[in-house]
Amino acid sequence: MKKSNYSLSKLRQNATTQLKQQLKFPASKSKVNQSTHDLKREHQELQIHQIEVEIQNSELVESRARIEELLKNFTELYDHTPVAYF
Repeated sequence: MKKSNYSLSKLRQNATTQLKQQLKFPASKSKVNQSTHDLKREHQELQIHQIEVEIQNSELVESRARIEELLKNFTELYDHTPVAYF
């Protein structure tokens, strides 16, 4: 699982870096343009956060599936434990 967490972490970092590079806007001097610039910047940040949330969600889904698999295995062992005593 560490390998998976590492690759997802690396993927998150790469996605964030790519988005930041793709969505760079030059600084503007007028108030109207500055306002538009601020809106674009906030939109960029929301896109980046959306990707991060999607990656975190996929990590959680993967972890939950693994936990359910382990629970199933331990439940089977627990159910068959009395048989082992005889």
